[in-house]
Amino acid sequence: MSAEWTRRRMLAALAGSAGATLAGAVIADESGSVAEGTLKSPQAGEPAADPTRQPGMPASELGERSPFEAPRRLPVIGVISGTPLQDLNGMITPSDLHFERHHAGIPKIDPARHELLIHGMVERPLKFGLADLLRFPAVTRTCFLECSGNFDYTAGPETTPQMLCGLTSCAKRACGLARRGCSLKALMQP
Repeated sequence: MSAEWTRRRMLAALAGSAGATLAGAVIADESGSVAEGTLKSPQAGEPAADPTRQPGMPASELGERSPFEAPRRLPVIGVISGTPLQDLNGMITPSDLHFERHHAGIPKIDPARHELLIHGMVERPLKFGLADLLRFPAVTRTCFLECSGNFDYTAGPETTPQMLCGLTSCAKRACGLARRGCSLKALMQP
């Protein structure tokens, strides 16, 4: 009579099977000789014959795309780069593929010295440092953005969506700050 299968017993059996499989793995090296009990990692960018039987890349500080995906913005005359609309899936544009349009380049802003100034037709002028803004409740908005210079009227039949109207993006952004934002309404309330 066999014992009843429990979750603990099943996990122990699976762990034992996985360990035995890994211990007995046999892989040939470049010279054709066989090394028992070793797994050979694929070279960077090279697919494994069976990726389910090879260890993957180790953890890293910053994520990156699969080497099999290579969407790129299309830079034009140093001030514009269009979103590769034809390579995207879904509604949200990844941050690194968001279109760019610069009239005076990309400023380098020191967050420790940055201030937001609200003045003009307001009851009282306000000035906030980054630390001040981070104390407000965070909000996130999904926004469609389009450059007023979007759409190429001279496009031919070989034109990609990126070339035709790549100065559009749909972003899920924290309003006002790169990672976290507060609403203007919250800033203006007394």
